[in-house]
Amino acid sequence: MPKISVTKENIKTIMQTHDKYWDDRKPDLYKHKRAYETKFWDDMNNDRSQIVIETADAFGYIESYVNSLFTRNPGVIVKKGIHGGGDPKKAGALANSFLLSQREVIEDAARLALIFPCSFLKMCPTESADPLRRINAVAVPPWEIILDRQARRWDEQKYVGHVYWIPLSDAYEKFGAKKFDAMELEEFFDDRDRREVDERPEGDDLFKYVRIVEIYDLLNGQLYFWSDQYKGGDEWIERGPCPFYNSNGEPLLSIIPMYFNRIPDRPLDGYSAMRRIYDQVFETNVIRSFQANA
Repeated sequence: MPKISVTKENIKTIMQTHDKYWDDRKPDLYKHKRAYETKFWDDMNNDRSQIVIETADAFGYIESYVNSLFTRNPGVIVKKGIHGGGDPKKAGALANSFLLSQREVIEDAARLALIFPCSFLKMCPTESADPLRRINAVAVPPWEIILDRQARRWDEQKYVGHVYWIPLSDAYEKFGAKKFDAMELEEFFDDRDRREVDERPEGDDLFKYVRIVEIYDLLNGQLYFWSDQYKGGDEWIERGPCPFYNSNGEPLLSIIPMYFNRIPDRPLDGYSAMRRIYDQVFETNVIRSFQANA
């Protein structure tokens, strides 16, 4: 039986598909982001003689949802498992201490999952003298996570990846003195035409970045680091076994999905709560602005 795995050839196809998927949805995502930030008219009001009115309905909708979720600190109750091992009291205390320390991050992930189709939490190692504080969580927007969208369930995916930019200096520290074709940072919603001041001069390595793809091959328990800025994408930057496994010996992801709404026939796509009310926000702002100019 031939071995199926993530390769240097199909990673390029995976990335092209991922980028096209989110580029096609970027205009709608940008509108939803601007509505939440109460910047609804910023890109549409070219006539300064007209009065424009914007309500805070979009912001209030998202924040009321978040407030209802976090009326108390996040916490868990741990009981003995079917094998009867471990100490539930200690495990519960450790878990709740960690969740309390990560409350703001979890809230931010919830906001992302409501404004956009979904979001993710990623567990990252960090240096600390306290052994209980050597893992932190970060909220990750959906366009940074590569999904196997043919899967019907999160745990049935063949691969999952994380795409992110790191400064060139960090790339050298992480991967050694490899030759990268570093470039200017390109953020997802970055629009150079709207920049008032460009503080990233060209030609200075201090402002150069590398786009890294960290992809987990869940069929074979392998972790790959890849970038089209390293040897044209024809070689892995680094590879090795997945760092985490569960008690059954299966690869365990450090990426945790957060979905509040799903599309039944495409459950991994998610659905934005902001999208559901955006037309009403649009209508209210247009009517209020019309009334102000009457």
